[in-house]
Amino acid sequence: MKELHYQIVNHLSTGILAIDLNYKVIHINEIGEKLLEVKREEIMGKCVYELFPSAPEEVRHVERTVKTGEEYHVKSMSYRWGNYNLYLSIKTSVLRNGEVMYGAMVEFTDITHSYEKQVELVNRMEDMAVNVIPLMDQLGLLPIQPVVEEVGFRYILDIGLQKVADRKVNTLIIDLSAISCLNDEFSEMVEKLCSSLNLLGIDIMITGVRAETALKWVSSGNDYIRTTYYPHVQAAIKAYKKEM
Repeated sequence: MKELHYQIVNHLSTGILAIDLNYKVIHINEIGEKLLEVKREEIMGKCVYELFPSAPEEVRHVERTVKTGEEYHVKSMSYRWGNYNLYLSIKTSVLRNGEVMYGAMVEFTDITHSYEKQVELVNRMEDMAVNVIPLMDQLGLLPIQPVVEEVGFRYILDIGLQKVADRKVNTLIIDLSAISCLNDEFSEMVEKLCSSLNLLGIDIMITGVRAETALKWVSSGNDYIRTTYYPHVQAAIKAYKKEM
């Protein structure tokens, strides 16, 4: 029966490590061996503090469970020290025999690939949210995308201003054609962005405001930005060329 249990545990996609009250290893499955780069026969009965002496305190959740009896669930944990370069999802459990605690167990899953994909997605969203496109000499275009709420308005202000400054434009077209939903926070963000750009000596042209967006903007009671508005980017470019 014990052998059957061991085989079942080894077929899980999750690593398992269990320690007793003296922090000695009492169980590890094959996935756990692979993720921790250890061999079962070499670590059984050994203290985890001796096996992993340089492990930082912030990754020692199973040891803390033994110390405090508190269980932990961390959806994403950086496991980067020594030779390790992983992101793990971990969950600890108290081990009991009846009412008596005799150790703790940690289940850990390698989420490095999905974590890196998520980071890559966030980076793409940030690039999409703040993408200053040079159109012609000293004229740039900043198309505001709906993902700005996911990225965060503070990021738009900080990075947007920096990118505009890097492009060395003196006039910026802010295109809102992709924005269909307007709220007070968004209106405030656009107003702050335009005010900051004006302080830098950059002229603003706003394009693509939808009819329903314009109505919400006026109905909200917020002052709409005092600048020139055009139905689309091409109209703004044409007007810019006339003034050159």
